[in-house]
Amino acid sequence: MYGYQGNSGRLQEHPIMKQIGVPVIMDITHSLQQPNQEHGVSGGRPEMIEDLGKAAISVGADGIFIETHPNPGVAKSDGANML
Repeated sequence: MYGYQGNSGRLQEHPIMKQIGVPVIMDITHSLQQPNQEHGVSGGRPEMIEDLGKAAISVGADGIFIETHPNPGVAKSDGANML
């Protein structure tokens, strides 16, 4: 599930997991995380949360996981990829 300088939510794997009978939960915010940024703090793409969530449900995900914070900019961890 990891790509070069970023995580990758591999939607093509969801139907395979469904075939073997396990529930599939898409971890949207971590899939959009961009680790190993130059300043030592992970980045993210929160503007893509809604689209990735819709895509996950469309390929059969049973649920989604989203990290939230009332003010992501001051979150102690993962604020850059939160809703």
